[in-house]
Amino acid sequence: MIKIYVFVIFLFLGFNLKAYNFDNGDARAISLGSSSVFLNNANSAWLNPASLSRLTKKEIDLSYEVLYLGLDSRVYTGESDYFNNLRVSFALPLDDRSIGIGLFQFYSIYFRNTKLRITATEKLGGFRVGINFKYISYDYIKNEYTDINPYLQSSELSAENIGLDAGALAEIIKDNIFASLSLLNINQPDIGIVTEDRLNIRIRGGVGLMVSGFSSSLEIEYSEKEISGIHFGLETFLISRSFPVRLGFNNSFLPAAGFTFKIKDKPEMGIDYAANLFSEIDSNNGSHYFTFFIKF
Repeated sequence: MIKIYVFVIFLFLGFNLKAYNFDNGDARAISLGSSSVFLNNANSAWLNPASLSRLTKKEIDLSYEVLYLGLDSRVYTGESDYFNNLRVSFALPLDDRSIGIGLFQFYSIYFRNTKLRITATEKLGGFRVGINFKYISYDYIKNEYTDINPYLQSSELSAENIGLDAGALAEIIKDNIFASLSLLNINQPDIGIVTEDRLNIRIRGGVGLMVSGFSSSLEIEYSEKEISGIHFGLETFLISRSFPVRLGFNNSFLPAAGFTFKIKDKPEMGIDYAANLFSEIDSNNGSHYFTFFIKF
């Protein structure tokens, strides 16, 4: 049954790329249910570009993400598929401004999605605003699968375009209550291979509460004239402030949890880890997310 299920995913992926979003954020974001209200690392600009304005040090993030670990999806090719994300981000704070770059790639034996972004932020009074310029590409890998899919008989097995995101953050009550807003895919870039297939505008708005080393956040996503996502995250500290733990919920997946393990103080180095051990797909060992970061 699982083999048929995964094959159907990729069959329909060929007709509607925008229906499948394998990028819900890095380890820290996943462990907070993909809520971006309190995200403050170099990778966070993918969910809200304004979040880079929170950084006070230069930062490099390197992430590896294994989706549906151990999934056996051999269908007609006789090969076991894999679903992995790679991302690399760099952020540079400059007084009241920040700039950053990031690379994301989802890949499997059938299909790859690559995104490259440039981010700029600005502090405007009590607000922090940011913008992403993104290069987006979707590529199918020519193999037995593409040979039997009538949609993919075109000589062109790839599509590319430019996307635009914008975001804002505000501190409603100093040090306690915060709000966020982001608009992703504002220009609705067309990523169709044969027919037009535009990415939907995604509007995300959220609020967060921070009290005595404990934070909680709730973010709602709106797309295609309906609520398409609910993101909730909790963060607190065990032992000391150097060991944060997180729990998150996102309506597109079951609860996830994670933590940060600090390796070194100067320069600050550590590893974020998150796991989503439950899945809507059977016969796998969950999804696992790792981010190595260095701040200097």
